[in-house]
Amino acid sequence: MLITMIALSLLAGGSITTMSILAGLLGAGFALLNTPIAAIVLAGVLASALSINTMMFFIGGSIGAALFSAIVNTNADTLTALNPFYSGLAINYSDAFSVLALAAFIAVFLVASLPTKQMVDTEKSKKALPDNWTPNCEVPWSEEL
Repeated sequence: MLITMIALSLLAGGSITTMSILAGLLGAGFALLNTPIAAIVLAGVLASALSINTMMFFIGGSIGAALFSAIVNTNADTLTALNPFYSGLAINYSDAFSVLALAAFIAVFLVASLPTKQMVDTEKSKKALPDNWTPNCEVPWSEEL
């Protein structure tokens, strides 16, 4: 997905076929990224975080679309691109994809600091129930009740 954003930044304003293929790869990247993340969350790494994952997916998409639109509109008259390797006519689109690629790179960097499954399993084992506990519903008799 990050590679596709960089390619879109470099090839903005290119042929319709190239843009269509890259846009399809970008959409596939979102689908191929979000589905495994949801599966990992459901598998018990952080089972309570599924709603947070879904919320961040939609908020990220909304902020990304707003940021992209704002950059395209504000840089419509710009003569130089933020991307030093771009020399085409669609400078505003190249700049927008460059900023989104930077945001995706920062997100990938931040993901590295998240806890691994081994770290979560270690914490769960520390909180495990004692071996002599039995899951029955008996309540000991008490005369005070």
